[in-house]
Amino acid sequence: MLRRVVVVSALLFGGSALAAPTVTVGQTRVEVDQQSAISVDALFEIGETAFKKDGLAILDEIAKALVKEGKSDVVLDVHSDDTAPDGDRTGSYLKKRTQARADAIKTYLVRKGVPARRITARGRGSEAPLSANNNDDGRRTNRRVELAIEQEIRPPVAADLPTYLKAVKGTGPL
Repeated sequence: MLRRVVVVSALLFGGSALAAPTVTVGQTRVEVDQQSAISVDALFEIGETAFKKDGLAILDEIAKALVKEGKSDVVLDVHSDDTAPDGDRTGSYLKKRTQARADAIKTYLVRKGVPARRITARGRGSEAPLSANNNDDGRRTNRRVELAIEQEIRPPVAADLPTYLKAVKGTGPL
């Protein structure tokens, strides 16, 4: 079951806020305007952890959707391109910057009513690019925030035994 909430304003992948997009909390991820990622450029000032005004509107609606849905745990991953100041190729600067941004988003969502225990914030740096970092479009695609719904994996309980036994059919002793 999907729950939809209208967002006041959004800038996805560098687009403009012309129409009111939709926040959807699905079984595996949170989508904004049917996109599985939000551009970091839409949320943050360049090189900063300070939010843009339009970015706050996006986060407000994500918070409303998560509060309304009320049960799912969210993994918040912030990614970057591979461009760092002073040519830092170790990735440590980008890892710290993305973790600071992930923490800022988590703090904001918590202030808007999402329980902190439901959010895991991870700064991924440039370790998981979606596109090549050799041009502006590729770097823009890699600067993103992804909100995944954490899947609960539980061990089987005694009540599950009949289901498992139905699947195992055999004849004779073992």
